[in-house]
Amino acid sequence: MREVAELVQVAQLVGSAARKRVVVPPRDLEQRLGPNRAFEVHVQLDLRVRHRANVSAVQSVLVAVHLLAAAVWVGGTVALVFVGVPVVARLEGEARSRSMRLLGRRWRPIGYGSLLVLGVTGVPLAANDWDSGSGFRWTLLAKVLAAIVLAALAALHDFVLGPRLAREIREGKAPRTRPLLVVVGRAAFVFTIAVPLLGVALTRLANG
Repeated sequence: MREVAELVQVAQLVGSAARKRVVVPPRDLEQRLGPNRAFEVHVQLDLRVRHRANVSAVQSVLVAVHLLAAAVWVGGTVALVFVGVPVVARLEGEARSRSMRLLGRRWRPIGYGSLLVLGVTGVPLAANDWDSGSGFRWTLLAKVLAAIVLAALAALHDFVLGPRLAREIREGKAPRTRPLLVVVGRAAFVFTIAVPLLGVALTRLANG
């Protein structure tokens, strides 16, 4: 029983040191286990610390790429809503329809590419902090659902309602799709702002 208790105590010491990325002095281990066992545990601890350092480096890269993709999506959306669309809206007839179509065609590969990067990098980042508590998990669920709704609204706006409105204008019909297009676009913008705010909340929960 004494040996088991010592092993549990050392395991706690090793785990704490690995999480903090510090090295336990060999003397501390020798006093608890003896020189031979202490050497073995010290080697295992050193390997675990190195492994966590490598994982931390990969995570830092994922965080950087995730933030850059978020900046591209949010920044591009803000530029479209407050700069691009208002300028194009001043045009009339075919010029307006053509300009809007070209604007969307140039933005889609960049915008949807950034959404894809956000999804790919978000999965391992969330998995790494999954044990941060129920508050983290519920907030993560809210962010995932918000991201899905955002992607659905963006696709509806760009691939369904947008082309329908362009067709109505091109054929000289009443632009009946425009009010719905505006509502969907505004809703997508709200979720565009909500998703990164939930991401900030997740960071605080993971680090708290």
